[in-house]
Order: sequence, then C-alpha cells, then structure tokens
Amino acid sequence: MQQHMDPNPPSSFDRLRTASDWLNFFIRAWAFVLEVFLRTGFGPRYFGLQAVAAILLILLFPALWPGHNPVPMLGLLWLYLGMCLLARIDMMARALRRKSAHSRYDGRPRLGRLLPRMDEVAIKAKVEPALGLAVGIGIVFLNAPLGVFLIGGSVCLAASIAAGQAYEQARAQDAFDSILEARLHAERVRAMAGDSF
Repeated sequence: MQQHMDPNPPSSFDRLRTASDWLNFFIRAWAFVLEVFLRTGFGPRYFGLQAVAAILLILLFPALWPGHNPVPMLGLLWLYLGMCLLARIDMMARALRRKSAHSRYDGRPRLGRLLPRMDEVAIKAKVEPALGLAVGIGIVFLNAPLGVFLIGGSVCLAASIAAGQAYEQARAQDAFDSILEARLHAERVRAMAGDSF
C-alpha cells in the first residue's frame, strides 16, 4: 500500500502560528466569561465561537478538581448563560433603535459609571482584571474550582487586553508608516516631474 505524502508539510513557523492561534482562542474564551459580567453594549459579532468555547470550559473545569463541589461552577454556567442572553437582547434592542457600534466591539465597562475619570482602556486593562482577581481570591477559600477559575479568567482578561493593545499599536504604526511612505513617494514624483507638476 502506497502512502501519500504531503509535498508541502507545515513548517515549524506554521505549526507555531497554529499553536499561537489556539492559545489565543483559549485565552479569549476564558476571558470572555468575565467580560459578559463586567461589560455591556457588545458589538453584534463579538460573541462568536469564544462564547461557545467558554461554555465548554466552564463545564470541563470541575473535572480538574475531583472531590470538590462542582455546583458553584454550574451556578456560574447558569449566570453566564443569563448574561449572554441579556447581552443578546441588548444587541437586538440597539439594532432596532439603529444605534450602531463596531461589530466586534468588546463592550463598555459597567465600572465606567463608578470611575468616570478613567478611560475605557484603563478600566479594561487594570480595574477589571484586578476586580476579577480579588473576587477569585475571595472565593477560592469557599470553593477552590470557582475561585481558581475566576483567577485564571482574570489573568486571561489582562493578557487578552494587552494583546489587543499591542495589535492596535502595530496597526497604527503600519498606518503611520504608510503615510510616510506615500509622502516620500509623492516627493520623488514631484522631483521627477520637475516644474511641470
């Protein structure tokens, strides 16, 4: 029997990129559990597969804790599903009122009302992960799986925000570089055209 070999097997870089994509998805899904509690006004396409993966994560996490009470994690699941439903209702209501936002907007912090002098990014990057961490540490003594889950979610939330900020900074730098390149190109064209331009 002849085996068919792929003439272009994935390179180490491709495998690393795939692993990085899966890790990013896992982090996003875990962070998303906290986001639905901490934010409102999500974009209509923000939920995606990460919302479903978060359900699986909540359901499977207690398996790492044999002998501990899984009921609080199931309570978290029901609360999570309720918050997702409320967020979907909010999205539909905004669509009916024709209030548009970026389709992948990651939500407006609920804490923004309590911290009006702080900008949205600072609340998302600093306050939300710290709050999740504090709540997780407080709960870990009552129910270890739920507490550790919230602590992990807080770490993932901070990592997700940091990755998003790095991505936006890179996009802004690319746009700035394009402007500079276009300006240099225009100067070369003017120099070539001489007085006729």
